[in-house]
Amino acid sequence: MSQPKATEERRYRLEVAVVILIGLAIAVGAVIAILSLGGSSGDDLQQEFGGLSAGVE
Repeated sequence: MSQPKATEERRYRLEVAVVILIGLAIAVGAVIAILSLGGSSGDDLQQEFGGLSAGVE
C-alpha cells in the first residue's frame, strides 16, 4: 500500500471515529436530559396508556 493511500485511510478512520463519538455524546446527553427533565414514574406511564400492564396473567 502506498503512503498517500495509507494516510487517506487513516484520515477516513479518524473521521468515522469522530462522527461516532459525536453521535454517542449526543445520545448520552439526550438520555441524561430525558432522565433529569422528564423523569416520569411507571405509574404516570400506566395512566397515560390506559392502565394496561405487560404482566402475564
